[in-house]
Amino acid sequence: MILAKVLTNRLKKVCLHIIEENQSAFIPGRGLQEGFAISQEIIANLHKDKRSGIILKLDFAKAYDHVKWDFLLQVMTLHGFSANWTRMIKMCVGSAMALVSINGSICGFFHINRGLRQGDPLSPMLFSLVANVLSRMCLKAERASWIAGLPCSNRGTPVTHLQYADDTMVFAEPEEDVLGGYKFILSCFAILSGLKINWSKSSLWAINVDITRVESLVALVGCELQQAPLKHLGLPLVQRRLLRKDWVPLVERIEKRLAGWENRCLSSGGRRLISYAADSSGTERIQETSNLTWCNGRISRSPEKQVASGF
Repeated sequence: MILAKVLTNRLKKVCLHIIEENQSAFIPGRGLQEGFAISQEIIANLHKDKRSGIILKLDFAKAYDHVKWDFLLQVMTLHGFSANWTRMIKMCVGSAMALVSINGSICGFFHINRGLRQGDPLSPMLFSLVANVLSRMCLKAERASWIAGLPCSNRGTPVTHLQYADDTMVFAEPEEDVLGGYKFILSCFAILSGLKINWSKSSLWAINVDITRVESLVALVGCELQQAPLKHLGLPLVQRRLLRKDWVPLVERIEKRLAGWENRCLSSGGRRLISYAADSSGTERIQETSNLTWCNGRISRSPEKQVASGF
């Protein structure tokens, strides 16, 4: 664990320069609010200019569990990491073991040959390196005019995709050859890295596109048609500024988590830790995407939060 933490701290400094700007998770100096703001700008621009566009929300099937180790090590080698570095990374990820419990009986440990461990400090950075290959493929395909993204403004640079860890949004012109190009890239990436798209859980959102054309595009991609508004990282993507009612589902979800815990016999420090673990992701999301004091105030005033904080 100490070695993994040391490698993670050093890797963060390097990933800042080699990970594309489309990825906003785990990279120092980047945050959730950047991708969310860009997505809203694209949607607002489409409605303002009455242009048509397609947004794909992709779902990777058990992303961390399917990463191929040989692909990860090859990516690091191509980025210029030394043999000693790749050897230490292989030692960290390759030390993982698993066991199977059948009807309460443990059948023993066995080695696994792919995937990144949840909770390992190295895993987010290593996953970013793997996901960055998809970004490079999309950018190269755009330069070759195989795919076409959507701009944030009339003179803005088209955006093909945005990533926050394994949460990926794809922006495309409503053309069959463009979406076919995206699907081909995703299929190639799945073969190389092991990260396959779960199309049954992915969704397509069409803006200012004729319904008959939308149906043909949905059939081509093989995913569900999403009705407005599309949610990204728990927040609705709308063309206007987010109102209080847009935040209510996220705040209620946090309050529900706080109301469900029953470890009231723990110490004050233990209760505080459980409370922070329950709502940290939600409150950080609120703080990063907006300075809306109403959300943070409502969460802080909840009885469960006050009890958990020891007051």
